Amino acid sequence: MNLPGQDDTPLFPKPVTVAQPAAAGIVVLKHDCEVVMDAEGALPTIAVCHALGIPLREIILAAEIGGVPCYSVQQLPLENALPPTLQTTNLRAFLNRQTSAWRQAIIRALELATWRNEHRFCGCCGASMQLASDDGSLRCMRCGFESFPILSPAIIVRITRGEHEILLGRNRTFTTPFFSNFAGFVESGETYEDAIRRELREEVGVEVTNIRYFGSQNWPFPHTLLAAFTADFASGKIHPDGEEIAEAAWFDVRKPLPPIPQPGSISRRMIDDFLARQ
Repeated sequence: MNLPGQDDTPLFPKPVTVAQPAAAGIVVLKHDCEVVMDAEGALPTIAVCHALGIPLREIILAAEIGGVPCYSVQQLPLENALPPTLQTTNLRAFLNRQTSAWRQAIIRALELATWRNEHRFCGCCGASMQLASDDGSLRCMRCGFESFPILSPAIIVRITRGEHEILLGRNRTFTTPFFSNFAGFVESGETYEDAIRRELREEVGVEVTNIRYFGSQNWPFPHTLLAAFTADFASGKIHPDGEEIAEAAWFDVRKPLPPIPQPGSISRRMIDDFLARQ
């Protein structure tokens, strides 16, 4: 998909409701767990949505790239059938095909929609929450409680042994059978390093050392910030927990690897980085 301004750095303004959005602005719209696009694989514009009679509820400016606005809207109700000129596609695969700038913009739009949907009412008094233009928060119209866009911190870690071996696992919930690095959410009170050690003990029964920061990536499932690390194997015998991890093994990267994540994810970037060191 050739999105305009795709090589520019995205701008992330404070979330604001837009009464008159630009006709050429890009709309990020979910239908069930998939993203809506046209027959050519492009995200629809405001003009296209209006022409097709698609109801857009509470349009929020999520990002701007090369002067092109990217709008966040509420998820389309399942009872609303899509026009024949539009279709849906797997969100994970769709994001992996985008440039870095538009991937960030699309993820922000999706995360803002999730945040708005999950905070329609105040958690303190139950009154309606409205988007505040002064600070970009959702504010309770009765008690003044404010909610800002939420991110859930998570870790993903690449474990290696020696110069050529990498530990990969297959998550039981993966819809396609591929092997990846290990990930998990950070619990309250934990550091990133604590979470790495706990997740690896719980999921595969191994201990690691020499934890090092690698990078980060946003992931809208539904509002995750992945902090990526590398680590060296210290001890333990692989024992998948059977709940999250169905199988795990050491793989020698001098030999063919099993199916791994598609390009675009930070997990694949970490594996490619290790392959490049060989």
